[in-house]
Amino acid sequence: TLIVPAASNGRGRAGVSLAGTDFGTLDVRFAPIPRARVGNRILSKFLVTIDYGKGVVGLWRDPRTPL
Repeated sequence: TLIVPAASNGRGRAGVSLAGTDFGTLDVRFAPIPRARVGNRILSKFLVTIDYGKGVVGLWRDPRTPL
């Protein structure tokens, strides 16, 4: 669900806050990547809009979906 940049591969736990929503401590994967990657399990908690022309993603907490 969440891949976090790190020097090497592995799994662990990390405090996660995204778009003003604190998810607390979650299981994450660490990998040698340039930017974090957020998966569908976390994104499903938000209303997501993508502006491909501007290269911008908007996230708004979906109040209908519990954390």
